[in-house]
Amino acid sequence: MRLKVALLAGINAVLLGTTAASAADLDQLVIEEPGNPWVVTIGAGVAGYAVPGVVGSYFEVDGSQVELESDGLALGGLIGISASTQLGEQNGTISSLGISGFMSFATRSSSSTIALGNDSSLFIPGITTPTGTITLTTDPAGPTAGAVVSGTADMNQVAAVLSNSGGATNGYGVNPDAAGGGFSYVGIATLTGAPNLAYAFGAIADETGGVFLAVGDLAGWEVNTEVSHSLVYTGGDVTFALTRAPEAGEPTITGYAGPSYRFLGQGITTEISVDAAELQPTAPANFAYPLYTQTTDETLDSHYVGGIVGGNITMPVAETASLTLGLEGGAYFMGTSYDVRETYAVSGGVPSAVDHSVENVIEMGEDSGFAYAVRTQANYTTAIGEAMQLSFGVGGEYLSRVASIGRDPAGITSAASVIGDDATYSGPHDNSDRNFLTFGDMWSFTLTAGITGQF
Repeated sequence: MRLKVALLAGINAVLLGTTAASAADLDQLVIEEPGNPWVVTIGAGVAGYAVPGVVGSYFEVDGSQVELESDGLALGGLIGISASTQLGEQNGTISSLGISGFMSFATRSSSSTIALGNDSSLFIPGITTPTGTITLTTDPAGPTAGAVVSGTADMNQVAAVLSNSGGATNGYGVNPDAAGGGFSYVGIATLTGAPNLAYAFGAIADETGGVFLAVGDLAGWEVNTEVSHSLVYTGGDVTFALTRAPEAGEPTITGYAGPSYRFLGQGITTEISVDAAELQPTAPANFAYPLYTQTTDETLDSHYVGGIVGGNITMPVAETASLTLGLEGGAYFMGTSYDVRETYAVSGGVPSAVDHSVENVIEMGEDSGFAYAVRTQANYTTAIGEAMQLSFGVGGEYLSRVASIGRDPAGITSAASVIGDDATYSGPHDNSDRNFLTFGDMWSFTLTAGITGQF
């Protein structure tokens, strides 16, 4: 059994498979028999992507903005398929047509937990915030606490502890919109002890936005934040290749060009949840506040349309094995859209469990520009049958323009006012201008294995 060198056109998306679609060429298993057989490769592997870091949604603790960034390498896998056929031979030059496609995916994430303290405040605004007013008052000297939601029609509510002669008092109320398009959520707590403690909080959420505000002695509260970043990268090429028919034992050199398409979809999810701590000992017994959660799902969809040009050299390293090195460049016009879906939810609670949520969809904008790519690969191929080969490849890619999200903390409209032990919110407010498209670059690598057959 001897390795047959055939002439596949273009970079094999299966074997390089990185964001750029792989540049390997199993293009290289030449068919010595007459005719125009198809050479088909199916492969899979692992991929890593270094893309710009993304900061999750901001919130405020004691008037200072808190952020969490998802960065580092995104890791995942890829699959791909390619096919090529010889078109003819003239004056010792063989022409061939190649078609290839691939899909890859990767993820990365980060998380944090912030513990709050006494005499503190917490403000979590959505990208847009709703119509309404939250008025919070606390007085540890009493101790007393009050929470009022107004200006929201049938979601208005009042919760107040006017006095507390001893022990701990906790309470909450959730008032859903009659049509199911939102909810309000208030809570209060006081403790007579050493020292006296008091806090109050309120939230409003509907299809125009969400907001959560708390003030007072918040020791024991936790704000949990998780930012996850997922990537889907896919694409395909159609290439026309020319190869100079080599003499026995000599390297095979191929050049190719053709149209190319790439799609890079990114999903950035920021989940902020507030675990309000009950003042102890709880009254009533077995009391627990519902969990408030704000989930911001941001989507970046980028389409790359253009062309590629490249070449590779295949060198025999044994009677049944060869080594291929490839280099490819691509130029693209790129268009990107940016959309947001925020979900506000309140769930759980004892003694009266609740479960309400509402979504807010925001179209953020679009942008376009030009990008270029450089891809490299090395591929080792060995024959495992008369018409079948096994290949192992390593590849890398640089893509010059990749969409990301910028945040401008100064652009946040501070709709909350905290004065001493009291706090208020009055809306609506549109903070969408604090979130905007930015662009960076991306590096990637792939490790792949593939099976090639001639038909």
